[in-house]
Amino acid sequence: MGPTIAQADSHAELMTTHGRDRSMIRDAMVRVLTLKGIPPQYRSDIWLACSGAKLLIGEPDYISYLEEAHTTGIPTATSEEIEKDLHRSLPEHSAYQTTQGIDALRRVLTAFSIRNPRIG
Repeated sequence: MGPTIAQADSHAELMTTHGRDRSMIRDAMVRVLTLKGIPPQYRSDIWLACSGAKLLIGEPDYISYLEEAHTTGIPTATSEEIEKDLHRSLPEHSAYQTTQGIDALRRVLTAFSIRNPRIG
């Protein structure tokens, strides 16, 4: 049986008063509501905060770098270098012999170039 509406409201209030990121206050109320069952819409935030994983992840993340690259673009010179690197990075590795593998490498290099603009 899933959480009740009252429990979901309690979790919503908890996220408002205690925070929903790495600075979340973890007190007895968090423990009580966690033991009652966390509604699906709050599970990832509470799990990341309580497990300490949020501290390890850091901000911004890989996806936000890709979104930034998509919205603002990357310099043409950087884009050209990425395209060159796609075929000379681990050319014998089977993961980079397919379109899917090349696309994955392109995304990683693009995110890296946004994260490290001096390097490109």
